[in-house]
Amino acid sequence: MPTRIWDAFMAGLKVGLLGGSLFFAGCGANHSFISSSTDKTASVILKGVIHGGQQPVVGSTLQIYAAGVSGYGSGAQALLTTPVTSDGYGNFSISVGDYNCVTSASGQALPPNAQTYIVATGGNPGLAPGINNSALRMMAALGPCSRLTPSTFINIDEVTTVASVWPLAPFMGFGAQMGTDPGNTQGLATAFANVNMLVDTATGQSPGTSTPTPGVLIPIAEINTLADILAPCVNSNGTTTCTSLFTDTTRPGVLPPTNTLDAALGIALNQFNNVVALFSLISPNPPFQPTLSTAPGNWSLGAAIVTNPVPSISSLSSASVKVGGAAQVLTINGTNFLTNSTVTYNGIAHVAAYISGSQLTVSLSASDLYALGSYAVVVLNPVPGGGTSSSFSLQVYGDAQNSPVIGSIVPNSSFQLDAFDIQGHYAYILGDNGNQGSGSSAAQFYVVDITNPSAMTVVST
Repeated sequence: MPTRIWDAFMAGLKVGLLGGSLFFAGCGANHSFISSSTDKTASVILKGVIHGGQQPVVGSTLQIYAAGVSGYGSGAQALLTTPVTSDGYGNFSISVGDYNCVTSASGQALPPNAQTYIVATGGNPGLAPGINNSALRMMAALGPCSRLTPSTFINIDEVTTVASVWPLAPFMGFGAQMGTDPGNTQGLATAFANVNMLVDTATGQSPGTSTPTPGVLIPIAEINTLADILAPCVNSNGTTTCTSLFTDTTRPGVLPPTNTLDAALGIALNQFNNVVALFSLISPNPPFQPTLSTAPGNWSLGAAIVTNPVPSISSLSSASVKVGGAAQVLTINGTNFLTNSTVTYNGIAHVAAYISGSQLTVSLSASDLYALGSYAVVVLNPVPGGGTSSSFSLQVYGDAQNSPVIGSIVPNSSFQLDAFDIQGHYAYILGDNGNQGSGSSAAQFYVVDITNPSAMTVVST
C-alpha cells in the first residue's frame, strides 16, 4: 500500500488537545486530522482530509450528494446548504445542522436509505499560494446517509475516486451526477457496497474493508495504476498537464471531460479505449504503489466489480393459452432471476413477482390474450451488469368462433380446438364445409400466416 509523506509527518503528533492539535485514528486507519481554529469538534458528525497524490489539497470545495432515484445518471441532490472548504492542511469538518438525511439542501424529500457520496472540487494541491486547480475533482462513496456518524473519517484521493467510479459508473453522469431507475435501488446499493471491497475510504488505500466474493482478488495494482493516471492532472494547475488525460478519455459523440472525475468516468465507460496512451501518462515516480509494470488489455478491474447475471428462460407455464381468455398468471422458469428483474410480454413491460432465482410470475390481462399469435416473453436484469434473456414465445391459440379474422379467410369457421395449432408465425387449421376436427375425413388443412393479425392470409391448403 502507498506510504504517504503527509501521514508520516502526522504520525509524530501526540494524541491530545492540549497543544491545539488532534490526531484522529480509528480501527487501524492510517489517516490524520489537524484541528483549525474553526473546528467545532463537539458538533462534528464527520470529518476527513483531501490528498492529491502525496499532497494535501487546500481550499477545495466539498459537497455531499444523495443519489437520485428518478432515472439513471441524474437526479442527485446536494445535502449541504453551504459547501465546506478544506483548510490549510487539507482537512474538512461537517457539523450537526449542516445537512440531514430527510431533505436535500433545497428542501426536496430524500428517498429512504439514500445512498450518499462526497465530491471535492478545485483547490491547491501543494502548489504556490493562490493557485486553484479547477480541473481537480475527486470523490468517495459513503453509502446510506443514516450510517454516517461522528466516527466517520473520509480520506478523499485518486484511489477513492477510482474505486468509487468503477462500480458506480452505470449510475453516473458527467458533472458528479448519479441516479438509478426507481425499480433498481437494490442495484445502486450493490454498487455502493462494492466500493467498500475496493477501497478503505478512511485511509484512501486499496483494498477495502469488506470481504470480496470468494475466489475474487482485488486488483490493487490496477486500481493504483488508474489513480496514478489521474494524479498528474490532480497535482497540477489544471491546464496543459490535463490536456492528454481529457483527450484520451473523451467518449465518442460526447464533449471532452473538463475535470478528473469525469475523466475517470470516461475510462470506466470505455475500458478498451486508449489504454496504452493513458498508461503513458503515469509519472516516473507515481504516488500510489504497487502499480502495474505494463499497460493491461483493458481497464475493467475484472471480477472485482460486482455485476448482475444475464437471465435465461427455460420454459413457460402454460406454454400456450386460449385466445380471448380471462386474465391469468404466467409462470416463467429459468435461471439467474433477481428480485428486481423485469419482464416484457409482446414488448410491453409487465410487473414481475419474484418467486425464486429460477422462477418469476407475471399477470396477463384479457387484453394481452385478445388476438391469436406467438408473443415474445423476455426477462431483463438491471445494471450493474445484467442484460436481457433470449425471448421465449407464448402461443395464443383459439377456434374460429373467437378468431373472426381467420374465420373470414377460411371456409366454415367453427374450428375445433384439437384441430388448431400455432408454431411461430403460422396457424395450422382443419376446416371445410362444417366438418372440422382431426377425425373428419372431409376436413381441409389450412396454413395461415398470422404475422400481422389484421391482415392474415392462407399460405397453403
